[in-house]
Amino acid sequence: MVCDICGNDQRFETLLNPGFSGEYAGSKFIRCNDCEFVFLYPMLSDRQLQEFYHETDYYVYEINEDWKRREADFRAHSLMRDTGSSKGSKLLEIGSSYGYFLDSMAKRGFQCEGVEFNRRAVEKVRQKGYVIYEDPIEDICDAIPSSFDVIAFWHTLEHVPDPRTFLRRVNRLLKMRGICAVAVPNMDSLHFLSKGTRWSWFGMPHVCIILRI
Repeated sequence: MVCDICGNDQRFETLLNPGFSGEYAGSKFIRCNDCEFVFLYPMLSDRQLQEFYHETDYYVYEINEDWKRREADFRAHSLMRDTGSSKGSKLLEIGSSYGYFLDSMAKRGFQCEGVEFNRRAVEKVRQKGYVIYEDPIEDICDAIPSSFDVIAFWHTLEHVPDPRTFLRRVNRLLKMRGICAVAVPNMDSLHFLSKGTRWSWFGMPHVCIILRI
């Protein structure tokens, strides 16, 4: 066992045994005692992860569309305020779901594209006229490197088995002086402190929690 973030191969502790069943039985959330990176071990295979994203009931965004649109507007406003990004910039959202954040940024004059694996979500977003990639991130960065002024992914990184490699590939997609906007679960939050091992982020298909980027 080796920590993907710091390379530690000695000092670990079991943070949580979620009691998964079936083919996931035995997987536990492990914490690196050197950098506090939390990850699932044994890690799920690419096939197992893809199964979650191809299920039509994975997304419940339609049920909460009004709230999700308000959340997207807040993120769009915060991104422009905090980074100085301006209309005309080319933006990629990784994990674009039903495209609410893309809608919000497009209203602000951004050229928006997305990455999404759920087929139902891809169909809905393409109907709006957006370019949506279904390829693995390594294929995208090989095909169109240095293409985006802004790359955003909101609660996507915890779905990635190898976050360090993923971030390097994201960097390849950015133009010089491009901006990467990220949201991840916060283990210092009141939500985590109140829920402990019942915290909602300790569950499939979340496979890691990175505390420092």
